[in-house]
This record gives sequence, C-alpha cells and structure tokens, in this order.
Amino acid sequence: MRTQFEQKAVNVKRLVDIDLPDFSAMTNTEIIAWEPPEPDPYPLLTYPLQTDEWRRAFLHDYYWVGETALFIAVAHVWATLAPPRALRCTLMGALSGSGGTGKVGLVLTLKQFLKEMLDVDNPFPSGGDYSSMAAWNVDATATFAADEADRDVILERYSDILNGQLNPKTSHCRGTLIVGPWRSA
Repeated sequence: MRTQFEQKAVNVKRLVDIDLPDFSAMTNTEIIAWEPPEPDPYPLLTYPLQTDEWRRAFLHDYYWVGETALFIAVAHVWATLAPPRALRCTLMGALSGSGGTGKVGLVLTLKQFLKEMLDVDNPFPSGGDYSSMAAWNVDATATFAADEADRDVILERYSDILNGQLNPKTSHCRGTLIVGPWRSA
C-alpha cells in the first residue's frame, strides 16, 4: 500500500515527465515544500505566426503566461516578421492605439493587449440575489461565458493587428475620415 506522499509522486510523474526526488528519503516538511518546476515559457517561440489561428493561440498563451513572457513574445514576433520590421511594428502601435515606433510599437502593443485581456471583468452575480444555488449558477456561468466572448474579440482584434490589418468589426477606432483639399473628386 502506498503512502499519501508516494501516491503524490506517482500522480505527478504521470502528469509531467520530470525527474522526481526520492520522497521516501524526505521528511514531511521537505515533501510539503517541494514543488515541481514551472514550465518554460519558451514554447511561445514555436508558434508560426503566418495564420490567424496560430496568432490567436500565440496571443492566448502569452496572456496565460503574462508579462514575464513579454521579452520572449517580442523577440518571436520580431524574428518572424518580414522586412521592413520596424515599419510593421510602428503600424502595429498605430493600429492598436498604443503608439511607439519600431520595436517599441510592438512592445507597447503587446503590453496593451495583455492589459485589455486582464481588464475583462463582467460583474459577477451576488449570491444573495437568488432564491437557489442553481439559479445563481446559471448567471455565474453566463458571466464566465461573457468574459470568454470578450476575450475572443480582443484576441481577434490583436491577431489582425499583428498581421498589419484592422478589422472594422473589432476595432476601437470609431473616428471619421476628414477629406482634405488634396483629394480629387
């Protein structure tokens, strides 16, 4: 019969392929303090950014890792861009509204993307307003679905921005074009 700590080791070994310490030789305090190593953020470098699907997956994983992956994300996008890279990054900054020229435009765009994703927060229903847990659960689940829908819109918009496009359906730009005297009728 396995002890609780031995079973923990077996379960962890099944989930991730890492070298585990000998739990039987460790004290309870050492076992409790032991944590498996954090996964590397380097898989971000493996995404081909040529398709919308892969750009969205890349942005989603960047969102899940967070700002600690900003350097890796910027390096990967920069490395996969076609020339002229600085101009393309300036365009990204302009399309996203974050500003910046060259690589700074890319950095500011990815920072703004992360901020927008983290700012998605639809109001969560208060438990006291419902007669039953089931009724509350329906509204709570709808709140989570609304959060995901809002994040999907942001992912679509920033995937387009990384591709140098601006989708009018998802754009925050609501300005009107002022026609100047240089345009012929």
